[in-house]
Amino acid sequence: MIRNVLPRHEQGGIFATDGYARASGCPGVCLTTSGPGATNIISGIANANVDSIPIVAITGQVPRRLMGKDAFQEVPLTEITRLITKFNYLVLDVGEIPFIVKEAFVIATSGQPGPVLIYIPRDIQKEMAIPNWNIKPIMLNGNASRLPEKFLLEEIVRLISESKRPVV
Repeated sequence: MIRNVLPRHEQGGIFATDGYARASGCPGVCLTTSGPGATNIISGIANANVDSIPIVAITGQVPRRLMGKDAFQEVPLTEITRLITKFNYLVLDVGEIPFIVKEAFVIATSGQPGPVLIYIPRDIQKEMAIPNWNIKPIMLNGNASRLPEKFLLEEIVRLISESKRPVV
């Protein structure tokens, strides 16, 4: 079930998203507009990154034809958030949205949890499409669990307990 909570300010929204993720154990999701709306969530994204909180932040962006031309409310989000997110996505095709959203949740929650940013240009937001949600995201090696298999853990415990002077 999706429950939409409308905050008074984007920064309050991202910190509420952080609080939801901490309290529920599920990834939080925050939606904002482009430009100032997107920059208002930077502190919350940085906070989630430092504390390893799984968040998926989705923001708007100027139309693709205006990107890189100092358009009204254009903000270089990839550059701004590169160091404070696990991953950034710029949607360039409406058909990529189901794949990107699924993969964003996998990345945000796997390995060491953290924030993922998806930003969608205005012209993509206005396109019509029938989404295919039966897509499986690519599992990147860095996002896989680093815990060994149970049988390996049992073997490690056995070897340590049998050793005369273990060094750990």
